[in-house]
Amino acid sequence: MNQMENFRYIITEERRRAGLTQEALATRIGITPQAVSKWENGVGYPDVTLFPIIANVLNIPISRLFGEEEKPVTRRGTLPDTYGGLLFILAAGDAVCYASKGVEVADEERGIIRFHDGSEANLNTATVVNRGAGEIRVYKLSEILPEVTWEDETASVSLDQDSTYADIRSYRLSIGMGCDVMVTSDGEEGKCRVTATGSPRFLAAIRVEKSGECLQIEVKSENNQGERSSGNNVLHIHTGLSRGNLFHCSLNGSGNLAISPDFERMELTVNGCGDIAAQNADEAVIKINGSGDIRLKNVTRAASVKVNGAGDVQLDSAASPGITVNGSGDIECGEVSGEMCATINGAGDITCGGDLTRLSLSINGSGDFHGEKLAVTDAEIKTLHSSAEITIGQIRGTSVEKLGKNCVLKVGKRGL
Repeated sequence: MNQMENFRYIITEERRRAGLTQEALATRIGITPQAVSKWENGVGYPDVTLFPIIANVLNIPISRLFGEEEKPVTRRGTLPDTYGGLLFILAAGDAVCYASKGVEVADEERGIIRFHDGSEANLNTATVVNRGAGEIRVYKLSEILPEVTWEDETASVSLDQDSTYADIRSYRLSIGMGCDVMVTSDGEEGKCRVTATGSPRFLAAIRVEKSGECLQIEVKSENNQGERSSGNNVLHIHTGLSRGNLFHCSLNGSGNLAISPDFERMELTVNGCGDIAAQNADEAVIKINGSGDIRLKNVTRAASVKVNGAGDVQLDSAASPGITVNGSGDIECGEVSGEMCATINGAGDITCGGDLTRLSLSINGSGDFHGEKLAVTDAEIKTLHSSAEITIGQIRGTSVEKLGKNCVLKVGKRGL
């Protein structure tokens, strides 16, 4: 095999090592992504005039493209040349080394660096043995990521040696990094399969653990980097269920969560700016502490909704809802039934329609209650220190009212 026959493997390896997609490499070279794809599939070679450009983009010597062996080279990618007053030496795995010493050998595959004065650095264990003058530092990439812009290749991985989990009926998710999460009903019944695509940092942050019939999935955020969102980071949970037992999720980042199966109970919390969209549940506990929104279609038995932030909640229908608004977010329930207890302490509004046997409403904030399409049998309304506007379509029976001077209560019809 001649040296150029290895080109397809070399260009693929060095592109991935540089953290570039085929499209990104093509853009930097000034060609089409199809051309790069052909090279990596062994269909042709670049024009000879492109070799210096390719080598420069990939930060490698031209000889490397022809398969000539070189001493192990450091890869810089988009990392800074200097950090903390030290020079860039090598990045391997999730670690990077900076130093003020001359390098004898930098072995990226093993993550080992040997310096001229006999000093050593191990990037796998983040250990430095300093035998002379000068400084050597090993950092986690996440420690300097706020100062670095990564263009990570979108990759696909299996999260475990066996990413299929049997007899799963419940899920507990904690999402700390910006990503999109899809929970779907597809797959073999009784078996759950978890897949993910995205940046290496995202994939390395995923943890999956089975506990009885419950699958626990965590996307861990380091150093608050979960506040960033990437449309390329996708976690897909193929449940194989049309209806499950429990679905619990805390969405702390900026990504979105879409849930297709129904569950007996849903516990949904948004602490960041991400949104959640779900289908149906017998019982639901919904909390918003951030600016993200939650949309749930139907809650047939009992719904508890609390908004402490700026995010909104929308329910198509809810039975026996308990609603508290402490922030500026709004809550909208298309059809409510049973008994409803609602408290507004913030600036958010409550809008609902439907038919209730009893409404208990307390307003201490500046938010309003919009119930133009709501009919209730009995009502208890308290707004002693609020100038809120309250509208109720019909009160059929008794209404106990404690209203402040500036409160406006409008009832479309009283009695049957």
